[in-house]
Amino acid sequence: LNRTIQRIASTAGLALLLIGPNQALPVDDDGVEESTEAAAPNNGDGNGDGVPDAEQANVASLPSASSGSFITVATDPGSELQAVESVATNPTSEAPPAEAEFPAGFLSYELAGGTGNAKRTVSITLESGEFNSYFKFGPTPDNTTPHWYNFLYDGETGAVTSGNTITLHFVDGKRGDDDLPVNGTIVDPGAPAKIPNEVPVAGADARRWLWRHQRRRAHAGAECRPPLRDRLARP
Repeated sequence: LNRTIQRIASTAGLALLLIGPNQALPVDDDGVEESTEAAAPNNGDGNGDGVPDAEQANVASLPSASSGSFITVATDPGSELQAVESVATNPTSEAPPAEAEFPAGFLSYELAGGTGNAKRTVSITLESGEFNSYFKFGPTPDNTTPHWYNFLYDGETGAVTSGNTITLHFVDGKRGDDDLPVNGTIVDPGAPAKIPNEVPVAGADARRWLWRHQRRRAHAGAECRPPLRDRLARP
């Protein structure tokens, strides 16, 4: 697949990746030094897929600028990560939500390429720390002024937390895509977060299982109960 890559400034002050036909995509151009990625867990294979991260355009591993522990960002094969960066302090002019903690610092990257599918998935694997949320900064379809918001999963877009991995669900041009227009590029400035006493958001499959399980328990309980007339007749 041939592409031409051109960078322009986005409203959030990050680079925006545009793609066109002519020039081949680089094998790995995520902005992280190969020697840095080689130091990631699993001998440089932070996402555990059997391939060194430094050899993959869709995977990047780098130390958190805040904690020093490694963060691995991985997206769908065929897509490309660009300008992956971790910073220790809030890179925006707006204070982050007071109820959230950001022990891994703040993260930004660009996601482009792929097969033209508007839906993209990004997994963020953290070497250490406890997280139950993911906050993003930027405009949303209902509020085009850049702001911090909890990227809760709503069945289409949002973050799902499982152990030390946060899975982000994106749709080009919708909530979570910082540049909003449907243009084949997803820009994501944000941060893994911990909100004390908050339960992690379960995925859709887990919610469906819980709903069915609760219905089965309620149904089984109803079958075991004696008829109402028998219960009323008890002394």
